Amino acid sequence: TRDMLRIEGLHQQTTGRIYNINGQMLFSSEIGAENGEINVSHLPSGLYLLKMNVDEGVVVKRFAKE
Repeated sequence: TRDMLRIEGLHQQTTGRIYNINGQMLFSSEIGAENGEINVSHLPSGLYLLKMNVDEGVVVKRFAKE
């Protein structure tokens, strides 16, 4: 990922929280239902975690910022 992190398949609006690999929360952003995006252009290159609360519970996804 470079500037925009695309989130697909959500059935409701939710809040996405971005954490660094050490578990420190960096920022949060609202994600729209269906197809949402989070602007990550301000983050330096590295590995990050995206945490979202959805109907099924908490989802955590790892992503690399180039």
